[in-house]
Amino acid sequence: MARRVLFPVIVVALIVLLTWAAAPPERVDWAALQDGVTIHYPEGEGPFPVAVLMHGCGGPRPFMEDYAEAANRGGAAAVVMDSFAPRGIGRLRAVTTVCTGFRLHGDQRAHDIAVLLDNLPDARLDTSRVALAGWSHGAWAAAEALTRRPVEAEGVDAAFLVYPYCRFPARWPGKHAANGAPILAVVPEDDYVGDSAACRDALSASGADIVSVPNATHAFDDPEPTGIGFEYNAEATAENRARFTDFLEETLTR
Repeated sequence: MARRVLFPVIVVALIVLLTWAAAPPERVDWAALQDGVTIHYPEGEGPFPVAVLMHGCGGPRPFMEDYAEAANRGGAAAVVMDSFAPRGIGRLRAVTTVCTGFRLHGDQRAHDIAVLLDNLPDARLDTSRVALAGWSHGAWAAAEALTRRPVEAEGVDAAFLVYPYCRFPARWPGKHAANGAPILAVVPEDDYVGDSAACRDALSASGADIVSVPNATHAFDDPEPTGIGFEYNAEATAENRARFTDFLEETLTR
């Protein structure tokens, strides 16, 4: 009986090890990263301040296009950064390895921010005015850059964090944000993934302003949520998009 129980455990362990062995390097350079970058511009000639949008552990989701439009309404160009495609991470691998914490932690994605800001070539972008916007795992990466690895976020003026991931192995809490950059964190009250209580404590220690969203779960702004217990909340989503626009106007474009 013991052998029957042990065998599937060994098989799973081997699969995980093979996945790691087959994985591309976790740090990528601009030559690779640029293929995962999409830029949405507001009307006008610019140069425009920059809002960098970072997806969650499951990879880019269609709803981020709505936030890109919200950034444009706030007068900022939205730079949507796909951290997974340049690493060969598809949806299945993302869910089974990144969402489970086996690979690509927030500190590694924080390095993507530095690479991006060092290489954005477009004259229509004003990279002296930058805000980070992250969802879940992407919020972890943004907060990591600001509070633990400030060299990765040099020149960042603000951060907008939506249902940030605060559990292990996220290294919370961090110190106050580099250069006093304002951080606004949107924390759903029913978020069992990111851990609402832990996030409020950790983010307060990091100097963030916190907005608690009642009757909202992790991924409340995704019309097609895939996680167990995730529920779309249309009202909270509309409010959050408007909140994002207002935040960018207050921190970047006024």
